[in-house]
Amino acid sequence: MKNALIYILFFLMILFVSFTQSRQNTEDRAVSEYPDRIMMCFPGDPSNTIGITWRTDFSIKKALGEITEASPAPVLDNNIIKVTGKSSSWEEGRKEAMGHKVIFTGLKPDTPYVYRVGDGKKFSEWIQFKTASKTEKPFSFIYFGDVQNGIIENGSRNIRQAYAHNPGAAFMLFAGDLVNRSIDKDWQAFFHAGGYLYSQVPCIATPGNHEYYKRPENGKRPFSRHWNQIFINPSNGPFPFKNRVYFVDYQGTRIISLDSFPFILDEAESERQIEWFENVLASNSQNWTIVTFHHPVFSCSRGRDNDGLREIIKPLLEKYGVDLVLQGHDHCYCRGIYIDSIGSHGSGTPVYVVSVAGEKMYGLGPQKMPDQSASLTQLYQIIDINKNTLTFNAYTVTGDLYDSFQLIKFGRGRNLFVENAKVTDIEKRVKIPEQRLERYSKEEMRQYHKLYKQEDLLG
Repeated sequence: MKNALIYILFFLMILFVSFTQSRQNTEDRAVSEYPDRIMMCFPGDPSNTIGITWRTDFSIKKALGEITEASPAPVLDNNIIKVTGKSSSWEEGRKEAMGHKVIFTGLKPDTPYVYRVGDGKKFSEWIQFKTASKTEKPFSFIYFGDVQNGIIENGSRNIRQAYAHNPGAAFMLFAGDLVNRSIDKDWQAFFHAGGYLYSQVPCIATPGNHEYYKRPENGKRPFSRHWNQIFINPSNGPFPFKNRVYFVDYQGTRIISLDSFPFILDEAESERQIEWFENVLASNSQNWTIVTFHHPVFSCSRGRDNDGLREIIKPLLEKYGVDLVLQGHDHCYCRGIYIDSIGSHGSGTPVYVVSVAGEKMYGLGPQKMPDQSASLTQLYQIIDINKNTLTFNAYTVTGDLYDSFQLIKFGRGRNLFVENAKVTDIEKRVKIPEQRLERYSKEEMRQYHKLYKQEDLLG
């Protein structure tokens, strides 16, 4: 009996250790009184304002931020500015954790600062960042497509490699579907993937369809109950799209975020987005214009075509000379300049890009040939802007160059497009993911082979 009890205890101990290790692989430390999941955002002018969100356990009801100009010396109490923030449930209607927000304003442009957040007693570490310049100045940023699936297993690798490649990035831009489902487990994985990077490199995020819940409420699919707690974006967007439809002006470039899912759902509220969008484009005085939304104007994966969205948005992109459109959703890569049956409607034609950061992969569509494409490939993109030159480089998760071009501006929306000569020598990754192969008809396979000239199409 004694031996049996020992075996049982030993077995239970093994189960506990296994569970603990598994839990550590998929979760950060349990929510506590100390700040975690710290996120930096642009709630206003990036040259003088920064916003911070974080999480604690539900017992912490106070949000306090402290900030001071950075110096080589350790941070002491001198010249620290204290700002009181706001606190509310981390997830709307629940009490498992508390979310906190603070906005630092009145900062000096182009100046390094350090900040920390907490409740006045329990603080985060001091975190360093630099405000944007008030005037046009060279900068670079990182663009990611869908992280969404396998966030810890494979998304982490991509986000961290991108930052290691470009540690001076002004911000990270996510083109929707940051998570697969807007539940705490998935957001935990997203924060695990980026870790401390989110606290010192601001995020510009646009929502995807997976930031919406699938089960309708009052006839509509409700939006994420976490988004507004995690991100503090500019409040310059239209109702009811506050905090997901907005624009940021950064050192001579206007970045505009749209919520594309309502266009796909054919909801009447989309008209408010379009009216707002056109006004923002028409009043734009920045040198460069970049627009991001989730669903592609020109899809590059099999069986997808967002024709309704394209007919509404494409004419405005061309009329007002948008330079670059950054998208996700299709779980493959494509880049192109498209003038099709809809025609050109104005001063310029943007470069359209679709990319994927996570592990979920679709096959390329056989219906059209983009200028550059890739399947079965995790990518990140580094975009550099220097006066009248925009340089775009797409890299695989292994850090290898895959696509590269420049836009040289000589007028609003009018750019000289120059493809990097190295691109022609890069082996193209266009095989069909094995799990997607059965979805292709014989005619689609024939067309695929004709477009991509691949003997072996199976990935």
